[in-house]
Amino acid sequence: MGLLTLDEDLMADVQDARYVVLTKQEAEPPYHSKELVTYYTDKKRSSYTSSEGNPSGTEWVYILVHPTHPELLKIGYTAREVGERVKEINKATGVVGEYVPVYMYRTMNGQQLERAVHNELASLRIHPQKEHFQVGRETAIQVIKEQGMIYG
Repeated sequence: MGLLTLDEDLMADVQDARYVVLTKQEAEPPYHSKELVTYYTDKKRSSYTSSEGNPSGTEWVYILVHPTHPELLKIGYTAREVGERVKEINKATGVVGEYVPVYMYRTMNGQQLERAVHNELASLRIHPQKEHFQVGRETAIQVIKEQGMIYG
């Protein structure tokens, strides 16, 4: 592990960072690889204080509810902030009203966890190509937690 020297401008941007994530990326020769550094502050972290799961995870499996269909849960995953994904979903054409996040599970393997949860709840899925399930919220949360123990 090497030392990272930060210039004055960058120091001002990251002075409140509590932790960082280094992501190895391929680079053009003569470099064999480089690292992308992502800084996280308490502000970003505190927006997920109600979440569960792996605190080292950078991905999320979430449950959304729509006020016009509270009996249907949308269970999905994102590698971004859940709030960003919800805004994107709510902007889609044909969405009347807004989805509300009711549960978030932090994970290192969001896509695999989402797939496992969808498979576990397959008989309750309302359409094979959609992420909507007619299932109780507590049951869905329990399935996410159980599968989360496997997929981290």
